[in-house]
Amino acid sequence: VWACKNDCIFNGGPGDNRAITQGIVPIAGGDNLEFALTFFSMKGLVDVDSIKWLPPLLEETPAENIMTYKPKAKREIEVDKARKVFADLSRICELEDSEMEWRDFLCERQPKSVFPFADLDECFKIKGVKYSNVDNYVLKIFLQASKEGYTDFETFGIGVRVVSRKDECTNEVKKLGLWIERHVDIELRVGDLFVFYYAKSMEVEDSD
Repeated sequence: VWACKNDCIFNGGPGDNRAITQGIVPIAGGDNLEFALTFFSMKGLVDVDSIKWLPPLLEETPAENIMTYKPKAKREIEVDKARKVFADLSRICELEDSEMEWRDFLCERQPKSVFPFADLDECFKIKGVKYSNVDNYVLKIFLQASKEGYTDFETFGIGVRVVSRKDECTNEVKKLGLWIERHVDIELRVGDLFVFYYAKSMEVEDSD
């Protein structure tokens, strides 16, 4: 599962910016999915009992995901050179196509002031951090849920709840084309992987 928070100047700068999140999330048996539907009638009233549900359409899950996506390979075989986005945006963050190169944040001793990493310790282990600074400073943080708990809106731009391996998770599936819909919490189990993208306008400082 991934989420992306944009604190760049053109998006209002640091503040109460909401994160965009993965539209179609992976689930396990016994999990719950929530999705929003709007019912309306020209008469102003809706008879809920009259609504008939069609059987769900089941499709094969794409093999490509946030951990395996390789945009460079896509660009090399693309005939339309004007095309900029190749990913399935319901499953893969658009930053994977816009950022040309990810470098190792920890090895290159980048300034820790970019993001409050200490706020992650309560529920997560940091498995790796990449960064790109072509136009803006963008972090790609690989996290593994390690302890039950809750990380609030201030850190991720959305609440993230970690439950035990035995508990069920409830997550939202958004309509195609929407980045933000009901903006409910993300739920993960202990051991799950979470990729968080963070974009910020800043000049890269010399590290100590």
